[in-house]
Amino acid sequence: MFANFEQLKQALVDKVQALNLELIDCQWVVEQGRHVLRLVIDQPRGEEKFLKNVSVEDCTRVSRALNPWLEEHPDLKLMSYHLEVSSPGINRPLKRLEDFQANVGKVVKITLQAPLEGRQNFKGILTQMNKEGSLFLWIDGKTFELSITKIRDAHLDYFATQELLRSSYDTTHLAAANDLILRQARQKSST
Repeated sequence: MFANFEQLKQALVDKVQALNLELIDCQWVVEQGRHVLRLVIDQPRGEEKFLKNVSVEDCTRVSRALNPWLEEHPDLKLMSYHLEVSSPGINRPLKRLEDFQANVGKVVKITLQAPLEGRQNFKGILTQMNKEGSLFLWIDGKTFELSITKIRDAHLDYFATQELLRSSYDTTHLAAANDLILRQARQKSST
């Protein structure tokens, strides 16, 4: 492994950002006996969030721009590894607070590090985020409060979100879920 993988990640964030893209995930893994540096890139967030998808050309451009720098990096230059650069795909991973905030109102799948109320896997509508780092999932009329620090894996469920948009669920259901969250929060604070 690296002397300081976090430092490498931050340098990669900066280099990808200089290419007008955003690094949303960076992993160092060993697969089938080979080392892989896996980068997931996306369009930068702004007023037009996610209106333009990452192209194959974007991935190629990042790979070509990073390869010479990585080949000279002190932790990598004597190591054999494979660089993978990809888009997040339609079921994009949710890693950072900003990822969750940008996807309020969509269906997400979450796996916790440890069970909560007897379950570890959750799939529901992400209805709200709070400043304390909790998110609220609405699942079959019940709201679950989950701490981001307790999440092992999270990603969008694109097809379920599309179905949600086509189904009888509408903004009134989301509003009802938010009202329920507020009532539950008031009840907690009054006890």
